[in-house]
Amino acid sequence: MLFEKNLPLGAENFVLTGVRPIETLPQLVWTACSIDAYKVTVALGKIESHILKLYSSKIIQSDMARLVLRKSLQAAYPWCEVERWRISQAFGHRPSVDGPVQLDVSLSHRSCWVVSAFSAERAIGIDIETLPSQLKEDAWDLFLSADEIAWMRRVSQERSALTALALWCAKEAYLKASHQAGKVSMKDIVFSPELKLLKCKGVASKEPWLTQVWQLEGDLLLAVCLGAQQAPSKEQEL
Repeated sequence: MLFEKNLPLGAENFVLTGVRPIETLPQLVWTACSIDAYKVTVALGKIESHILKLYSSKIIQSDMARLVLRKSLQAAYPWCEVERWRISQAFGHRPSVDGPVQLDVSLSHRSCWVVSAFSAERAIGIDIETLPSQLKEDAWDLFLSADEIAWMRRVSQERSALTALALWCAKEAYLKASHQAGKVSMKDIVFSPELKLLKCKGVASKEPWLTQVWQLEGDLLLAVCLGAQQAPSKEQEL
């Protein structure tokens, strides 16, 4: 099972889980889960690597992420005809869904991995990243605030790269959920070691954003960020 249903968001910095496919499609293996307490559905897919061509990988990843989204919509709302769900096709922009239920949706992809998420009640953002071979301290100031760098220096050396990537994922997910991608620098978003959003652009956060990062495999991290209520659909960068 990909997630434990009773796992509270924000309870740990990141949580180790396992990936178990529940359905195989041509060229794609995917799994879906629900976080019932927050009425959120997340679906993760792994693309067969042989179809990822250098010149078309981004388009394939985007298409596969939308396929995973469509399949998880069908699973979540089996009473709704497939044709009633219309998923935006604009490449490189935040996805939107028109259908019988108003949803906030988010997509992400990295390498052979694609992920989609949606919620009928909350703003949602999602990000998936693979760990680089080295994420050195001299790169932290590119995306971490001074406060975050201060507590990151107390993290053990063997976990520092993973924790830094967890922060990167959390910030990407927040930017999508808050519809501020391209408007706010990552350094202006400040998280605590428990992934509680403290402030953005120097202003203390008043909305109770919920953020969690999962380590799905040794080098694969997945972040989900939820707002208190659903955000209106807007075209934003992925």
